[in-house]
Amino acid sequence: MKAETCVHAILQQWIARFGVPEIVSTDRGSQLEFELFQSFTRFLGSERIQTTSYHPASNGMLGRFHRQLTDAIRYHFLATTGLTGVLPLVLLGICASLKEDLGVSSA
Repeated sequence: MKAETCVHAILQQWIARFGVPEIVSTDRGSQLEFELFQSFTRFLGSERIQTTSYHPASNGMLGRFHRQLTDAIRYHFLATTGLTGVLPLVLLGICASLKEDLGVSSA
């Protein structure tokens, strides 16, 4: 994946829906080290933090979210024929669900 693709996806699929994040947490993928992505986060005024190389446990919350997202997509994909229409509903379900550790939803 190219840095341009990452920037476009973040702009269209995240910032357009949720606003500019205060913090952008990334792994050390080459596309996220590229000057374009670094300039993009500076332009947004977002603090950019990186997880430790080869230490996925430092990004545990994201790993749990990916498992939840994968399970939800798998469940809904089996019930439908296309992923495009399912993803927004899956994300809505995840955002609206109660976060047990916080006692609230993120929606």
